[in-house]
Amino acid sequence: MQRCGITDPPLVYAMEKTGLWGEVVRQRRPIITNDYAAPNPWKKGFPMGHVEVRRHMNIPVIEGTHIVAVAGVGNKEEPYDDADVRQMTLLMDGMWKLVQRNRPRKPWPRKRNAWQ
Repeated sequence: MQRCGITDPPLVYAMEKTGLWGEVVRQRRPIITNDYAAPNPWKKGFPMGHVEVRRHMNIPVIEGTHIVAVAGVGNKEEPYDDADVRQMTLLMDGMWKLVQRNRPRKPWPRKRNAWQ
């Protein structure tokens, strides 16, 4: 991301303000855009300093019925396709499992035995 000139990017985005990449959440499915320059009603532009986008693909990471993350890639030389979606989904599902496994668990509540 050496070419990215965005300073202090936000960590949380309001869904009503997101453009194309937010569609993955609204539609709950992968979104592929192989011609980013083409008109698209979902696009809302991007911030000053953002790297040029030619192609874009993003996927939802779903646990149960909840979207727990969104992952995206961009500017592949060839067009993105269903094989790319499958590979990225496998990668991100595995990553989410690692996050879950390494997440600190709440300690068991300490209960006193009846005789104490």
